[in-house]
Amino acid sequence: MSFYRYVPKPLAEPLTQPFETVEEAWFWFCRSQIARLEGARFRSTDSANVPRPCDPDDVFAVVDRLYKARELERRHLVVLGDYGLRLAPPLESHADERAAARCWEEAMLRLHPVLKAKGIVL
Repeated sequence: MSFYRYVPKPLAEPLTQPFETVEEAWFWFCRSQIARLEGARFRSTDSANVPRPCDPDDVFAVVDRLYKARELERRHLVVLGDYGLRLAPPLESHADERAAARCWEEAMLRLHPVLKAKGIVL
């Protein structure tokens, strides 16, 4: 009597599209957090206009890890949070946003290699 073992085939991963920039990934995370605060529920099976290679929590996990590794400082988190809620980056051309714009750029530069290594950003 022969014995056949059932081995399931792996499911094909849907084609995903990484983000063009770190800013785009950050604002996507912020929009999802705003929706959560308003009562939306997310599941990994939810369909979106463009399937992304991660969950919103993955972007937050990278920021959290960099903060714990002291690569991001509290001032970076404050700027990311404030302008993330506005869904717009600080503008260097506005005198009162110059310091925030420099801090924002530092944070984006520190996030880019990690998000790129994870395949979240091109």
